[in-house]
Amino acid sequence: MEERRLMSSVVAKKLEMKERGAVRRMIETVRKKTVRNTWRKARVKMRRKKAVRKSRRTLHLKMDLETPKSHRIFTEVGLERRRHPALSLFKNFPTIFGSWQDFHEVFQAYQVKTYQHFSKRMSTSVTVRNNQIKRAALRLKRQDKKQRKKEQFLPEEWG
Repeated sequence: MEERRLMSSVVAKKLEMKERGAVRRMIETVRKKTVRNTWRKARVKMRRKKAVRKSRRTLHLKMDLETPKSHRIFTEVGLERRRHPALSLFKNFPTIFGSWQDFHEVFQAYQVKTYQHFSKRMSTSVTVRNNQIKRAALRLKRQDKKQRKKEQFLPEEWG
């Protein structure tokens, strides 16, 4: 489109000159001027956009001041999340229960309904965990690394 505009202005002058070399030179000079002007405009815009902090002044005069996006800050959803953060994790799940038995029943129904089965630590016994601690200590000893803490086993009463 820029090319057509240049050509139309040149065609009007071509009738007067009737020389092809002069027409080409004129097209090139017009094109150079437009390119130079557009680049100058782009540089000025970039200079204005730069956010420069000065000492003892909060903002430079060229910096564009943006208004805070209050439509993002003051939404009802955000207020609800701040009031009850746990509710955003479990939707349609009550938060107050009469007893632990009631909680476990509701939680089991919630897991079945949402297909989110939260694992319980039933498989790891005290002896298995103590063996893991022993193996980790032996591994460090073989690598000639120093332990920061003394190895501490789980009591047998926990089993």
